[in-house]
Amino acid sequence: MSTYHEVLREPGVLPVMTAQLVARLPAGMLGIAVLLHIESVTGSYASGGAVVATLAVGQALAGPVSGRAVGRWGARRVLLTTVACSAASIMLLAAAPTLFPAQPFAAMLALAFLAGATTPPVQSVARTLYPLLVDSRGVVPLLSLDASLQELIFVVAPVAVTAIAAVYGPVVALAVVASVLLGGGVWLAATREVGQLVMPRSSRRIGRVALQLPVTVGIVLGILLVGASMIVEVAVVAAFEIEPLNAGILLALYSLSSLVGGLVAGRARVGRWSLARRMGVVATGLVLCAAAAGFWAPAVGLLIAGLGVAPAFTVSYLLVSYTVPADATAEAFGWLGTGALIGSAAGSAIGGIVVDGFGAPAAFLMAALFALVGAALAALVSGRLPEPGAAAAT
Repeated sequence: MSTYHEVLREPGVLPVMTAQLVARLPAGMLGIAVLLHIESVTGSYASGGAVVATLAVGQALAGPVSGRAVGRWGARRVLLTTVACSAASIMLLAAAPTLFPAQPFAAMLALAFLAGATTPPVQSVARTLYPLLVDSRGVVPLLSLDASLQELIFVVAPVAVTAIAAVYGPVVALAVVASVLLGGGVWLAATREVGQLVMPRSSRRIGRVALQLPVTVGIVLGILLVGASMIVEVAVVAAFEIEPLNAGILLALYSLSSLVGGLVAGRARVGRWSLARRMGVVATGLVLCAAAAGFWAPAVGLLIAGLGVAPAFTVSYLLVSYTVPADATAEAFGWLGTGALIGSAAGSAIGGIVVDGFGAPAAFLMAALFALVGAALAALVSGRLPEPGAAAAT
């Protein structure tokens, strides 16, 4: 794909993209590592779930705040400070049973929240930088590549951290997560492009940017699309409880299909109806997942659905990149991250309730409903959305 080759040859693109991918690997590792650690200490998955939920609350709060802080104190300073605090909190969480023997669970709850609340604004910084590193024709493929490659984080990272925990124990797994976070964050902060990033300090109140239509749509899209994906995960695991290999194959197929869809979409023109069409693809595939029992109906459905996931996120990122003022871009991307975290938590909870009450096919239909609502929302607002792809089409 010559377009991607040309984009990656632009000065600064490859170092920033590689460093931010490494720094984001803990996003696919930390929750599992924390869950395994808490269970090993308390013997309770419920306690582990509570700590992971506390971590997610901290992460959801961190996105807009740390993104806004970039404009006030600079990207490099904010990245280094948050990376150090978050990595230290993770290490303290790993050592909490020894350091706080009287109240280890309370200490782990507090440290999980602190680790989440100091999550470095890696995505916000990277996606703010991307349009500055390429011309207008390169923005669509660059954001498509970013949205596609993030699928690898949630394919490779969970498997890697689970294997480390199984062989060396959860404490070592947490130490590895902290080390990757620290190394990737420092690497990104040390790049010349991050050091030269100057963002004007925002004069508006925090949260105002979330009321701009493209940002609001992006937040809701994150809730619905990530929520649908988490329901799919629960549904697949439940449907193939006695065949875990098939469950793994289906989830990998979903992620890889999203990766391929994102790469293909990076060469397509983005118009006002692109978001609705891509959400429609996701919904169509998820409806097919519930059409019949067995392996092949979900396989075909997830193959189709995945083709729309990364492309839909690409449109969302593109709308924010082209429409939000420079002094609020990082905060806006932080809000999009918060929407995705809300979707992850809500999807996991709803998926479990539906599976327990009605079975896996009903959960697939619930995931399809999430995607259909997203498609309907995108269709309703499509006439009011800008058309950035007209200038950036490849």
